[in-house]
Amino acid sequence: VAAGLLIGGPAAASAAASAAPYLAYKLSSSALAAALARSLWKSLPAWIRDDPSFAKRSSLLRSSKNSRRDSSPNGASGNDAEAHLPPDEAATEEMATLSDVISKLDDMVASAGQTIGTRLKPAQMHAAILAYVQLSNQLRTHCPEARDRLYEKCAIHRGDGDDDQSKSVHVTKEELRDLRQSLDFATWSYVDYYGTENVRAKLESVDGDYYLHSHSPNDTNVPGKVGWFIALSPERKEIVIGAKGTSSLEDLITDAAGASTPFNMHADSGVGRTNSTTDNDWHCERMSIEVAVDHESIVVNSSNGNIGNATCAGALDAPTETGEGIEVELRVEEESIMILADGSTVCCHEGVLLSARRLLGDVREVVETLAVKSDYSLRIVGHSLGGGVAILLGILVRSIFPSLAERDAFRVHAFAPPPVLDIDGATGCEFFVTSVVNNADIIPRGSVANLAVLMELLRVINEKLESAGMGLGGPRRAAALLRKLSQGTAGEMLMGWQEVRDLIEETHRKVDLRNSSHLYVGGRVLLMFDSWAACTTGRTTRSVLTHGHAAPLRLFEVDALRMLTDHLTASHEARLDSLLGNGI
Repeated sequence: VAAGLLIGGPAAASAAASAAPYLAYKLSSSALAAALARSLWKSLPAWIRDDPSFAKRSSLLRSSKNSRRDSSPNGASGNDAEAHLPPDEAATEEMATLSDVISKLDDMVASAGQTIGTRLKPAQMHAAILAYVQLSNQLRTHCPEARDRLYEKCAIHRGDGDDDQSKSVHVTKEELRDLRQSLDFATWSYVDYYGTENVRAKLESVDGDYYLHSHSPNDTNVPGKVGWFIALSPERKEIVIGAKGTSSLEDLITDAAGASTPFNMHADSGVGRTNSTTDNDWHCERMSIEVAVDHESIVVNSSNGNIGNATCAGALDAPTETGEGIEVELRVEEESIMILADGSTVCCHEGVLLSARRLLGDVREVVETLAVKSDYSLRIVGHSLGGGVAILLGILVRSIFPSLAERDAFRVHAFAPPPVLDIDGATGCEFFVTSVVNNADIIPRGSVANLAVLMELLRVINEKLESAGMGLGGPRRAAALLRKLSQGTAGEMLMGWQEVRDLIEETHRKVDLRNSSHLYVGGRVLLMFDSWAACTTGRTTRSVLTHGHAAPLRLFEVDALRMLTDHLTASHEARLDSLLGNGI
């Protein structure tokens, strides 16, 4: 206003005075936006703020402003500023930058897109999902025994006895108690939640006089890394390694980076090595895969594809030379056949594999010093994401230190793990990995293969709806669908149980078990489930010992919110306690 009076007289002063509130508003809005942006920037994780692409853009922006302010020949150019950017060492690590994380997630989406052949429009998808939920509730109400039989029929059988029940293999009471203790260890691996001193006190209260040896730092949250702790019991001569499950944004990203990636033990000889003087300190000439002797066939995959098929009888004719020129050695060791293949590969969950490899670097020295050289036994445990990491870490450790397997001093207990291994890897680690799946838990079923199964089921349900004049494609169809849904479990079923079972079996045949992009829960699986027919049998919690590719684990079970709550450690505790109290 003063400038207007001095320069342009009263008219200019009047114009300036009328514009002043607007200018003040713009300035205050800009200042507020800048403050919010600064606050949001500071709240971002360090691995995102340190992304080289962000550093490059901000550097170029600063250099552009400087060049506009300084037009002299000596002014720094944008190219000069870019050339003098400090090197970012984190960019050399997998999933250490935002751009690398996005690339991994793109790989997962691309892998899922190739597997899922069914394409439904959004309206068709929504209608089919609603009908699928209603059908699941109707099956629970009207056909509870049929669902229970589906679970019971997937049990591992010995091959002797006159009936299915006598042939079924069950975990012993002693094994259940061991699993229950391992669940406590897995729960306490959330050190950042419980606190170091609290975990230390919990460990000291355990029979065996355990103590907290070490744990991961609290400020190392980046994708592809998990929290962990190591507990030792000199009394029992045991090492316990606990891997933490999903509890942060970075853990969620690791979960989501689930594309199937081949891992070659022979080629990846540098992973997990500490400061050693020779490459042979890590180098693994052969990777071991174990299968039960009563399996109908043995198929070993290598980087060249399938390299061998053998029946149980023929498996004893070892060694064998395959057409690929790769030697496959087969030998019987008590209850298993050990298959050793030079350069063999196994397909794994990419994010979990990276986490396991990094965790190996953290714990290897303790394992080698105590388990290998001082005859300590080793137990690796984990829940959720930590369960998947525990499985892959177990495979790595067992392959590097075969002496642990030879003296039977090594086991892995994984609770609610995601699918992390292809079919060969999942069945090959059954003799040292026990995975525990609780009822309708969605995480162990969260695979691309199961998504393909779900999409095929929804496609058939959508066809049923359209043939009945129901859907979300118009007012009349929508009204008919809503009338059906409003009937709840008392309404007419789209399909009976026999038709549903036939559809599931047909869909499972379409989704190839041996597709390298299809991953499964590793090891032998203790599948705990609540009987839908419990009101008539009087026994609620049951369990079967099965495989990661069993039929109940190859589809999503819709059981209200149980899909989510069954994943919690508290729910696992209740089921295991029930099995211990009521019998197996």
